[in-house]
Amino acid sequence: MQEIFAKDPEFEPAIFVEQTREQARPHATMLLRKLHSEILRRGIFTPQQVIDEHEKYLMCQNTPRGHVALIIKQTLHFAMFLKAIVNLGANDYHKRLMQEAARMDFIGCFAMTELSHGSNVMELRTTATFDEKTKEFVINTPTDNDIKVWIGNLAKDARYALLWARLITQGKDHGVHPFVIQIRDSIYHKPLPGLLIGDMGMKVGYQNMDNGFLRFNNFRVPRDTLLSKFFQVLDDGTYKTEIASKTKRLGFFLQTLSYSRILLGLGAANGNLYANIIALRFAHMRKQFGVPGEPERPLASYQLHQYRLLPKFCQAFVIRFSVDEILQYYITMKPQVVDPTKTLEFLHAICTFTKVYASTCAHNTYLEARQSLGGFGYSYYSEMYQMITYNDVNLTWEGDNKVLLQQTARYIMKNCNRILTGKDVTDQQVKYLKDIHTDKAKFVAKIGDLDLGEEDLKLEDILEIYRVFAANCGFKAMKHFTKGLEEGQDMFDVYLNSVPVILNTMAIAFGEVYYIEAYLRRIAHCKDGPTKRVFEKMGLLYALWNMTERAGDFRNENLISSDQLSQAKDRVLSLLKELIHEAIPLTHLPPWEWYNPFAHEDFYERFLGQVVRADGAFERSRIWKEMLAPEGEPQKK
Repeated sequence: MQEIFAKDPEFEPAIFVEQTREQARPHATMLLRKLHSEILRRGIFTPQQVIDEHEKYLMCQNTPRGHVALIIKQTLHFAMFLKAIVNLGANDYHKRLMQEAARMDFIGCFAMTELSHGSNVMELRTTATFDEKTKEFVINTPTDNDIKVWIGNLAKDARYALLWARLITQGKDHGVHPFVIQIRDSIYHKPLPGLLIGDMGMKVGYQNMDNGFLRFNNFRVPRDTLLSKFFQVLDDGTYKTEIASKTKRLGFFLQTLSYSRILLGLGAANGNLYANIIALRFAHMRKQFGVPGEPERPLASYQLHQYRLLPKFCQAFVIRFSVDEILQYYITMKPQVVDPTKTLEFLHAICTFTKVYASTCAHNTYLEARQSLGGFGYSYYSEMYQMITYNDVNLTWEGDNKVLLQQTARYIMKNCNRILTGKDVTDQQVKYLKDIHTDKAKFVAKIGDLDLGEEDLKLEDILEIYRVFAANCGFKAMKHFTKGLEEGQDMFDVYLNSVPVILNTMAIAFGEVYYIEAYLRRIAHCKDGPTKRVFEKMGLLYALWNMTERAGDFRNENLISSDQLSQAKDRVLSLLKELIHEAIPLTHLPPWEWYNPFAHEDFYERFLGQVVRADGAFERSRIWKEMLAPEGEPQKK
């Protein structure tokens, strides 16, 4: 795949080229079509393989980071549009569209979000009412507040949409269901009658993405457009399904979308790692201050700068290794993902956490990395601005991060409740909750004996603290919840007013436990002793730093003493000193990623080279005549 990117000049990333959105959007689309055409032409994948192995298709490309819009458009088409048809489609129409989408005969979009409803998918308002006479669905947007919005690929490129609308038959609302519909004609690429399609306008980032809005007015589509593998509408409007509950149906739909959250987490993890690499390499080369009369010292030699960067660098590796494992777990469980009789609650919980944690940590890294570059971070050529704006949407798309964490939290609450009622946990990944509940005193005593400043302290020791912390949060949340119910409060109000803050803390703790476990499993495969030791130190630095940054939470649970907290802080500082040089080999990038000037030793020359090559760098002002003419006098000719 790298040969395509390396040898074709059209694929050279245009990161530092100034483009309007009218220029950037067609460029990204044409590159996507050309890339896919080359993949098929060279026999790297066949259309059927794209259908059967779309996860492998997306993962093996290693598309250069500079083609962010291409990656997003590709993800929307293959990981969300095509994947939904593969998982939920059943009839000949669906099979035909699979083949056409796999060949990229057209571009698809994923139309879920509405103006008045984003995270609350259950309450989407777009309707698809079955007409028994014509055997068609009539799709309508009830009010302007119910217009589909922010739909990627929609404004200019998409010919088909994966639509989420309320299925209504015989006057009964069966809840939100997926449909695959044509929205533009195949000759002139114009919106079909009954549709209003427009552009969402200027955005903070992703100007090269054509996010659009969509309004329906008595738009008729054939019955075959319903993705009907697990539910059907008969000629007389009778609705049949294998999943009786609306809530469970929606849960199953969303479960099939877990892969997109993994991809989102992977993209955020990669960006996080890249920003850390640029900032860390710059810190070793940029020299400021020092002892009078002696050479200036690198920023990396200052403890404060080390503390700003190294823990986040280690965190990025923990996230990336964990996302890799989650991806492998998803692929292993793929047959069950599309089985409505299986409730893969852990997979959904950890994928949701991954989207939240990876994007939030990336956001924090970008802000710190941008500042650590000083004035250079303000330059477009540092890429920090692009990374901040590209990632910003990740905090809210597919659900607001704070709200999404509640999905993960409910999974923990359910397992805590099972334990309290004498049942076993649903998944082995949370067995530690039961172990700790059974003999909490033993675990607390073990933690109390730890010297967190010891040279031979291991990540496994800190993992025990995280596990007990997660368990404490879970059972405390259940206690608050149960108390509210016993007082006669409505379940929704109890959940809303008593435990949401605790739940988010608990969800993060649960995810961090899994991430540390996954990181340990990954580095266990490292064959090189010195490299493995560096990874062990990095994991330890991440866990200790994260704990000290959230010392209030850990102290509030009486898990660590003030002395242990001081020990942890001291150990963090000693690890910074050790890792500031040991981690440098991990900052080397593949050749095709070396275009950021601040990743190089000669960054001054490279930066100035970008500056002087910029359009208009040496041109005089376009209003120079007006500037020379005194106010009220005629301009010079």
